[in-house]
Amino acid sequence: MATKASPFTLSRATPEDIDELVRAEYECFPDFVREAFLRCSSEGDLPRLTQYSVDYMTRDPHVVWVKVVDNASGKIVAGSQWKAYPSNAPE
Repeated sequence: MATKASPFTLSRATPEDIDELVRAEYECFPDFVREAFLRCSSEGDLPRLTQYSVDYMTRDPHVVWVKVVDNASGKIVAGSQWKAYPSNAPE
């Protein structure tokens, strides 16, 4: 029996993916969430949020972004940021 290929791929995101992830976040949330949690009042704030997210990801080894890519389009359709402590919990 042949298996059907998954329409999506889940993988770890890289700093190069953050701009696309930030833009997806912005598009998915209503204004009050954008302002309260993303601190974005307009699309003009996205470069700042992208840079902050890249800096945070590269500065803290426990910050892990994952992404979901639509295999048909190659576009990121979902993602999330996690704090992962594989060896021990923070103090």
